[in-house]
Amino acid sequence: MTWIGRVARASAWALPAVAFTDYVGTVEPVRDESMAPSLRAECSEYVWVDKFWCNRKWVAAAPGGQLDRSLRGQIVYAKSPLVADEYVMKRVVGLPGDWVSVPRPGSSSSTELEDGDWETKSKRVHVGQGQLWVESDNRDHAASSDAEFVSGLIPFGLVQGQVTRVIWPPGRMDRVRDKVDLMRSFPMGPEPDSSA
Repeated sequence: MTWIGRVARASAWALPAVAFTDYVGTVEPVRDESMAPSLRAECSEYVWVDKFWCNRKWVAAAPGGQLDRSLRGQIVYAKSPLVADEYVMKRVVGLPGDWVSVPRPGSSSSTELEDGDWETKSKRVHVGQGQLWVESDNRDHAASSDAEFVSGLIPFGLVQGQVTRVIWPPGRMDRVRDKVDLMRSFPMGPEPDSSA
């Protein structure tokens, strides 16, 4: 057998493995506490990232198609818009065409914005076509550096998949729950009237 044949046989598993991790899914560690209590780095959690889900959602969002509105509230695994080769896990708050209430600059954190305060201490951001507004669940988690992405607009192209299950440790194994805040995200249409 020639060396080419030996290399081909030894690497026969590589193509299916790469295809699986690119199009079906991967296991990823939770790297920080920004998504606590849903995902916990302190517990050394690992999650399943469903990439097949991502392919189905984006095909539906292609020109002429409709993006699945059930995406709101789910946790996505995406490339960081700030640091190359870094990935983040964030919850989808706003979809294309939505208006999202976000804390005004100068607010120390969004935890101070309770019920009625959103009208006076927040501003509305429009989510453009081809974008999502994503945020951390843990509003007390401060960015450890300017390069850490906490919340904001990201293009669809950065999203790699949906975080669907905690698979390790055994005591935390469970499906990742959706969480939708209907007071913060307004469906498609003109800017909501804050005077009404």
